[in-house]
Parts: sequence; structure tokens; C-alpha cells
Amino acid sequence: MERRTALRIPVSLFMNQYVMDQPFRSLVTSLSASGLYTRRLILPYDRASRVVTLEIPLPGTTDSIVARGEVAYDAFDPNFHETGIRFADMPRKHRRMVRDFVEHKRVDILRRMMSSIRARLAGHEFTAV
Repeated sequence: MERRTALRIPVSLFMNQYVMDQPFRSLVTSLSASGLYTRRLILPYDRASRVVTLEIPLPGTTDSIVARGEVAYDAFDPNFHETGIRFADMPRKHRRMVRDFVEHKRVDILRRMMSSIRARLAGHEFTAV
């Protein structure tokens, strides 16, 4: 069942995820205004709580986004640990920066898609049915 409430965009950003004050380097593979999905090498750790601290260097800004997140999903394969994290608490300024970044990227993706569709259509003639 789909539980996401916000559109995710594909990204490739490295961030630090702090579990009990221990940093773990993770790759953010998708981002939304309400959360993110990460992937990292499997390393042994003991997470006593589903609450983690996130530090995300957002492209185009000089600040890192700092947020508290709640783990909503964990998946494991032989090499990677993937985690879905909902933003639980962050400064208003950082929340606005994430929202604006996601919206800008979403518009950029849609523009590229429309440009590709227009290019394909320009090479075809259509007849009325």
C-alpha cells in the first residue's frame, strides 16, 4: 500500500545519518518535502530508537540541512541497508529550502520530459482518424 504523501524526486546526495551520535555516511536516492530514501553499505550498528539525526548538504546552498527524522522503512540485501526516513523536526528555514529544492527539481524534470516529447512529435506526421 502506498503511504507516501509527497512526490519524491530522484537525487544523488551524500549525507550523514547519526544513530546514537555515531555518524553513518549514506547516499540519498530520492527526496521529498516530507522525507527521503537512503542507501548505504551494511555496517553493524545498534539502533535503539527509530529516531535519527540527518545532516544533508543541499546543492546550491552553503548550509547543510539538519533535521530529526523517524525511520519508516528498512530493507536489507547482502550489501546494502536501505532506509525510508520521514522528516520529524527541522528548522522552518531548512524545511523551506528542502521544499524549494524539490519543487525546482520537479519542474526541471517535467521540462526535460516535455522537451523530449516535443522532439519526438516533431519528427512524426499525424493524420486525423
